Amino acid sequence: QGVDAFKAGKLDEAESLLNDVYTQTHDNYAGILLGMIKYSKKDYSGAAAYLGENADPETAPDSALKALASAEMQLGQPGKLLDLISPSEREHIKDPELKALVGMALVQSGSGSSGEKMLLDALHSDTNNAAVRATLARHYLIDNETEKAIATLEEGLAQKTDSGLQRLLVGAYIAAHKPEAALQTAHKLAATTPEQTLNYYV
Repeated sequence: QGVDAFKAGKLDEAESLLNDVYTQTHDNYAGILLGMIKYSKKDYSGAAAYLGENADPETAPDSALKALASAEMQLGQPGKLLDLISPSEREHIKDPELKALVGMALVQSGSGSSGEKMLLDALHSDTNNAAVRATLARHYLIDNETEKAIATLEEGLAQKTDSGLQRLLVGAYIAAHKPEAALQTAHKLAATTPEQTLNYYV
C-alpha cells in the first residue's frame, strides 16, 4: 500500500504507511522509500538519514543514490557522501548525474583532479547534460581556469541552447576580462528569451 501510494504521488499517505512498516521491521526498501519521500519534500536532513542508513551503493537504485548524494551536497556535507560511496564503488557508477555529484563532492573536499575526472566522465556519458556541464564549468571558474570554463560552455551551447549555460558563460567571459563577448552573449540571451526577466537583468 505504501509503494502504491508513493507511485501515485500521495507522499503523506505513503510516508505514514511506510513509517509503520519501518518502525516494526527496519526494512531497507521501506527506509529507501522514506528517504525518497523526505527528499521530495526538501527535508534533506531526513533524506540523508534514511538513505544513508538503508541505501547500499552496490545494490540501491540510481534514483536513491542520486537523492542521497544531492541531499548530502544540499547539507554541505561532501565528506559524508564520499564516506558512503567508496573509491572502488565510484568506478562503477554509470549514471552521469550521480557521477557529477560525486565529482562535485571530491572537488569540494580538496580532491580537484579526481573530481574533475569524474565530472569529465559524466559529461562524456551525456554531452547534452546541462547540469553536469555547468558543474564542470563552475569548477574551472573557481580554479581560475576561465578558458577551460568558456570552452566547456561554448561546446555545450553549440549542441543545444540553454539559458542557464548562457548566463554562466556571461560570467565566464567577465572573469576572463572579455567584456565585449560577455555583453554580446547577454544581449543574445535577452533577445531569445524575452519571457525571462532574469536574462534582462543579466
